[in-house]
Amino acid sequence: MPDYGRKVELCSSCHSLVHPVQRHRGSGWIEAILWLSLFLWIGGLLYSIWRRSGGAFYDCPKCGKETMPLNTPAATYIMEREKIRIPGTYAID
Repeated sequence: MPDYGRKVELCSSCHSLVHPVQRHRGSGWIEAILWLSLFLWIGGLLYSIWRRSGGAFYDCPKCGKETMPLNTPAATYIMEREKIRIPGTYAID
């Protein structure tokens, strides 16, 4: 069943058309350890604020690298070079 509510982007590394996953900088494991340790809860709070202050970025779920919107010149060039077609569209050659 198609997922029409999510955006599709092109992976800059593996050249897959994917639904990117949202990530934050830093590590969730370190954040959990800091929050769970009795004396480091202030560190957990500061680390959580730091992780979320940089904003989220989107990665390819297949390879973990950066994705790019389909309407950028770089994505258009890669799609033409690799002959990648968006599902549900047709080419006029």
